[in-house]
Amino acid sequence: RARARGAAAPPLDVRGPERGGRGEVAGARTPERACCGRALTDLAAMDLVAPASTQARAAHSGHRPATRRHRQRRSRGTWVHANRSSGDACATSGPDKLMLGTMQLGELLGREASFALLSHALREHGVRAFDSAEMYPVPQRAATAGDSERIIGAWMRVAGVARDSVLLSTKATGPGDMEWIRGGPGPLTADAIETALDGSLRRMGTDYVDIYHLHWPDRYVPMFGEVHYDVNRRFRGAVPLEEQLEALQRAIHKGKVRRAALSNETPYGVARCVHAAGGASAPTSCAKVSAVQQAYSLLNRTFDAGLAEACVEGGVSLLAYAPLAAGLLSGKYHGYSGASVEVDAGELSASCHGGPGGARLNMYTGKGDEDEERYHPEAPNVEEAVHEYMALAAAVGETPASFALRFVLSHPMLERAVIGATCAQQLDELCGAAQRGPLDERSLERIDHVHARYPNPTP
Repeated sequence: RARARGAAAPPLDVRGPERGGRGEVAGARTPERACCGRALTDLAAMDLVAPASTQARAAHSGHRPATRRHRQRRSRGTWVHANRSSGDACATSGPDKLMLGTMQLGELLGREASFALLSHALREHGVRAFDSAEMYPVPQRAATAGDSERIIGAWMRVAGVARDSVLLSTKATGPGDMEWIRGGPGPLTADAIETALDGSLRRMGTDYVDIYHLHWPDRYVPMFGEVHYDVNRRFRGAVPLEEQLEALQRAIHKGKVRRAALSNETPYGVARCVHAAGGASAPTSCAKVSAVQQAYSLLNRTFDAGLAEACVEGGVSLLAYAPLAAGLLSGKYHGYSGASVEVDAGELSASCHGGPGGARLNMYTGKGDEDEERYHPEAPNVEEAVHEYMALAAAVGETPASFALRFVLSHPMLERAVIGATCAQQLDELCGAAQRGPLDERSLERIDHVHARYPNPTP
């Protein structure tokens, strides 16, 4: 987006909540909030600890425990929320760990096909969480903007789906070059958030959404494949996060939103929002952010580089989108013949991206789909990494797609994985993987070795 640049803006105060003793936050640390129909204890109080057996062995032997780094690597996949046994934490496997993304409804899938997919997810697999956005479907264009939300609302009416039986998540579009969305859209001010929210509610035919995200920051940040922060692109005049959070809090107070959330954020943004909402102290006029929707997969683990700490300390859970990296991890672009294709492509032939012509990245080549650049099959190290992960999947009897999803399900901060599927076969495969739950420790160690050689080829 184009913004006037002035002099360098003054530094912003990002001080977090007041701290007491070392490693302790003053005041109550475990406020409870809704999550997946259950109560989720504030992740600030999440104990990510090695299994008791590991600690017991160290004590019995008289040796010091392994270094923290080694202990974390060795015990990952067996970490648990401190109170999971009490039933307060989210499920570790099954449909409650999935959210069906809908950004292809109204574009790749028409109305009837979309209805069939949504019904299959809910009634055959028990997936009851659905994610959308006011700008969907993609590739985004004026003729279809908002159709994904309209299809969800129409499906609920036609199929007789009770509102309280599903969890609906949607997003307010940030500033960009889509003049058909609220005239720009321009800065994501409080008024813009209210307008965007009311539009989403109208299209979905409901009076509230369960999770409402700011789709991306109003300020400049590197995102959608960018990695490095360019200080020269910082500009004055970005809408303050406090103004946005106050708008979300008003929406919560009016009953239009159950939970406020972010998407495509940075550690700074999450920390600033947590501080604005009062941290562990008394509530403020700002909404508490309960989740952040970020890309996370075998090919993109940038969440763990800094954002994970900001989230766990602030009580913010992870909603992981693109767990298959736009289909790259299904193997269909790199020679795996068992992957199901989005649509029956008929006589379509493979394009320059490889794989079947009906695969999404082939169908939308050159049509403005941001994923084409971010998840390019021929980007550096993508092919090498995908082949390594395909081999690991085969070694444990998993398909590449199910192996990739189970890796994401292994993350201790995960609330739900936002999956994409455009046919029943894809959905069946992913839901089956979710039933099997997180990967075993040995598989995670092997994944780490591959990641060390090919780190984050699709950030």
